[in-house]
Amino acid sequence: MKPTIKYGIIFAFSWIIIKLSFLQFGWNSENHYFVTACLNILGLLLAIVFGLRAFIKTDKEEDSNALRDIKNAMTSAIIYSVFVALFIYIYYSSIDASFFDEKIAAVETQLSEVISDPQRLKELKSSNEGFEVMTAQEIYDKQMENPKLLFSPKFVTTLSLLGMVFLSTLYSILVTIVFRKLFYKGR
Repeated sequence: MKPTIKYGIIFAFSWIIIKLSFLQFGWNSENHYFVTACLNILGLLLAIVFGLRAFIKTDKEEDSNALRDIKNAMTSAIIYSVFVALFIYIYYSSIDASFFDEKIAAVETQLSEVISDPQRLKELKSSNEGFEVMTAQEIYDKQMENPKLLFSPKFVTTLSLLGMVFLSTLYSILVTIVFRKLFYKGR
């Protein structure tokens, strides 16, 4: 197995174990969500660094170039991103499915409070011309469309994968530059 693929898998499963540990210990609140997201970003960077380092050490070709190193760094990153994105989808659709239900319930509660208060409902109607002719129930239904879309496993997985691919590209370029300038000057 290529070292770039191996390190992508190792760091992806390391993050998955950390995420499941947080759930097991009951650390799945909003604050811990931020911590696991930061650890995800760190895992991505470490997969690139260790994968590229291992590739450079085992590389026997004399005529290496920066694009080849970027490509190999991206290999680790994309493997990491795909494994983590698949896990994120499984996690939020099966393992911790109530995570988004709680967020949607909080939005429903807040919106119900606004609609049940005649003064706040009047302010809401005046803030949006489309709401002026709608009933309170129609406004409620319209306003609840976005949270139900945003707080779904598919949307979060898509957004996570998109973000990780963007960071993969950026990190691969930066790590290759750092490695070539500081550590492997002869490459």
